Amino acid sequence: MPTRRASETVGSNNPDEIGIKRKNAKNFKELSIISMMYYKSLWTNSTTVDKIKQVDLTNTNMTSITKAILTFTVLIILFFVYAYGVFFQIPIFNGYPLTLQHVFEPIFYVFIFAIGNYYIYKSVYFRKIRSDKNNDKQSIVVPTFLLLLFLGIGFGVHTTAQLIEDFLGHQNESLLYQIVFFLDEGPGHWLVSIPLLLLYFFLLKIELNREKNKVNNIDKFFIIFCSLIIGLGLGISGFEGNFNGFAQHFLMTPIIIGILYKIYRYRENKLFKFWIYPFTTFLVLTFSIYLIFTLVFGLSLGFTINPDADLRWIIKLPF
Repeated sequence: MPTRRASETVGSNNPDEIGIKRKNAKNFKELSIISMMYYKSLWTNSTTVDKIKQVDLTNTNMTSITKAILTFTVLIILFFVYAYGVFFQIPIFNGYPLTLQHVFEPIFYVFIFAIGNYYIYKSVYFRKIRSDKNNDKQSIVVPTFLLLLFLGIGFGVHTTAQLIEDFLGHQNESLLYQIVFFLDEGPGHWLVSIPLLLLYFFLLKIELNREKNKVNNIDKFFIIFCSLIIGLGLGISGFEGNFNGFAQHFLMTPIIIGILYKIYRYRENKLFKFWIYPFTTFLVLTFSIYLIFTLVFGLSLGFTINPDADLRWIIKLPF
C-alpha cells in the first residue's frame, strides 16, 4: 500500500487517491519536458527565427534611405532660409550691389547638392544586391559619368553667371547683363536639373536590384513630408528657370512623365512594390506633386511666367 511522502501535501490517507495524485504529477512533469523541448526546437529552427525577425512590431528606426532623404530635405530647407534671408548683406565693393550673401549662396547650395545626393546614393547603392543577373555596374557607369560631367558644367555656368548678374544688379539693360541672365536662367538651370533627373532614374534602377526595405509608419511619414517639400521646390524651379518665355518645366515635364511611365512598367513586371523601395517611392510622390503643382500654377498664372522676375516673391526674413 502506498504511503504519503514527506513532500506531499497532508491530506487523505486513501491509497487510491495518493496513487492518482502521483500519476497526475508524473504526467504533468512529462508534458512540461516535452513542451520545453518543442519550444527550444522552434528557436533553433532557422526558418522559424527568420519568420519571427520579419515581424518586428517594436521597430521604430528609420531606414538609412529615409534618413538620407530627410537629411537632404532639411539641407534644402536651410538653403532656402539662407537664400531668401538678409544674411551677410555686406557690400564687397563700395557702390556695387554684390554682397557676401551673393558669393556664399552658390557655394552653399552646390555643397548641399553634393553632400545630400551623395548620402542618398550611398544609402541605396551599398545595400545587398538582390540578383547578380542585373549587373548595374556595367550599365550605369558610363551614363553616370557623363551626367555628372554635365551636372558639374551646369553648376559652373549657373553659379558664375549668377555672380556676374548679381554684381551688375537687377533690371540692367546692358548686353552683358542679358548674356549672363540667359546663361543663369537658361543653360545654367537646364544643365543642372536634367542630368539630376536622369541620375535619379539610374539610382532607382539600382534600388530595384537591391534587397527590400522594411519600412514603418515613421518612414512613411517622412517620405511623404520630404516628397511634398522637394516636389513643390522642383515645381517652383521649373518656372524660375525661364528665359524669354521658355521655362525649364518644358524640358523637365516630359522627362518626369517618362520616368514615371518606366516605374509603372517595372510595377507591371512585379519588380516594384510601393513601400519596399523608399527612394523609388519618394521619386513617385515627388514627381506626382511636381506635375500637380506645374499644372495648377500654369493654369492659374501662365506656363511661361517667371516667379522671380515677374512676381518678385522673395521672402525677406526679419533677422
